[in-house]
Amino acid sequence: MANKRGPPDSVALTKRARVEDAVDEQSIVVSQNAQGKGVVSTIRRTSGLQHPIMILQGHTAECLDSRFDPTGEHIASTSKDRTICLWNVYGACENYGVLRSPSSKAVFTTVQFSPLTTSKHLFAGSSDGTISTFDLNTGSVVRRHRSAANRVLNSVDCVKGTGRELLLSAGDDGTARIWNVESKDPIEEIELGYPITSAKWSADGQQVFLGGLDNAIHCYDLRKRAIAYSLMGHTDTIAGMSVSPNGSQLLSSSFDNTAKIWDIRPFAPTVSTTPGQSPRLYRTLMGAPAGFDSQLRKPCWDPSGDRCALGGADRTVTIWQVESAQIQYKLPGHKGTVIACEFSPDPAQPILLSTGIDGQIYLGEIEPQPRL
Repeated sequence: MANKRGPPDSVALTKRARVEDAVDEQSIVVSQNAQGKGVVSTIRRTSGLQHPIMILQGHTAECLDSRFDPTGEHIASTSKDRTICLWNVYGACENYGVLRSPSSKAVFTTVQFSPLTTSKHLFAGSSDGTISTFDLNTGSVVRRHRSAANRVLNSVDCVKGTGRELLLSAGDDGTARIWNVESKDPIEEIELGYPITSAKWSADGQQVFLGGLDNAIHCYDLRKRAIAYSLMGHTDTIAGMSVSPNGSQLLSSSFDNTAKIWDIRPFAPTVSTTPGQSPRLYRTLMGAPAGFDSQLRKPCWDPSGDRCALGGADRTVTIWQVESAQIQYKLPGHKGTVIACEFSPDPAQPILLSTGIDGQIYLGEIEPQPRL
């Protein structure tokens, strides 16, 4: 079910436009001012959403993750109710499918669409240490990968740009594993010896980034089978990571109340010009508090790479301009910590998806990034 969120005593009359013409769409909003007089204002629409803000309701428990599919037209969300809900982005945001956990006790902790346009696979990590591969055409589980230890999976990522479906998983057993979707056993295991809270592929699929309880991010080179370098700067557990669209930067969040942007290019500086600071540290972003509930909060980039976002314990999503490190938006609405957010992969649709522990999912349009 999708509801429009708006100010009290307001009525919106919206002329629907085609998705490709959404930038020219306007909404006429009629409301009352403090003196009880009618006020008419016009809102410039920037996306193809039915309303500027949509609330997706369907889960019956705390939400844990949500993702756009590669087209930006569908969403998958996970919850402690042991289901994955599938949603349309446009129109009334219909909940058109529900996928259920094969286990009666395990919940899906993370979800990821296959990046291949020819694939209809959806990958979901679980609290029992398994990865379920769903066929979206049938809604059935076609394969399950099980880790050696029956521990929570915190992260599942699928490599992009290689034409193959290779999965990277990591969790509380302290081991990251690489899987071929078609094979039963992992093709590579990377043991750190402590819980790994986030794991991401590099853009070229030759390296993986692992963050965990030691407050550092380790870049593991798959060709050398060794840690190439470590990113030091956070003072608490790594909560989430995201690689920039051009593959040159890594965005990380932490329980230390900061987000950091790192230079992960192969020939980035190795000597710091600032004493005590990592030479690969590019920006430190403030404004998205971690809170005391130790939630793993997933950051994200917009398709241009000029903006990034992170949810916080202040029940908002913070959006920064990367170059200036200045806050552009603080988006309210959730009633609990926002643990996942993602920009639409369609550059023509400035839409932000956010998920909170309040069990609600928001889709909201923002101003497009100015073209330089």
